[in-house]
Amino acid sequence: MVSVTGGSLQLIIARPILRRLRRFSRWQGGPTTVREVETLVVRMAEENRTWGYRRIQGALANLGHEIAGSTIAAILERHGLEPAPDRSPGGLRPVA
Repeated sequence: MVSVTGGSLQLIIARPILRRLRRFSRWQGGPTTVREVETLVVRMAEENRTWGYRRIQGALANLGHEIAGSTIAAILERHGLEPAPDRSPGGLRPVA
């Protein structure tokens, strides 16, 4: 014979409910970008029109801010800024 106490009965009932609730409360995406970093990204893009996502990402890394290129792209898009102009294929300049 199995004895069921009040505490174990609560766990038996609560586990499936908690499992369902946990599914909805999962964190979607990464952590939010700090407003100061977003301001820095926009400022760098406006002051240095030829800089692309990678250049901005490198400059931010030098300042101690690790941020993904896709996050920089999303920030610039949100502020209506276009990416740097296209460079020649492969990133190489033609030899003259």
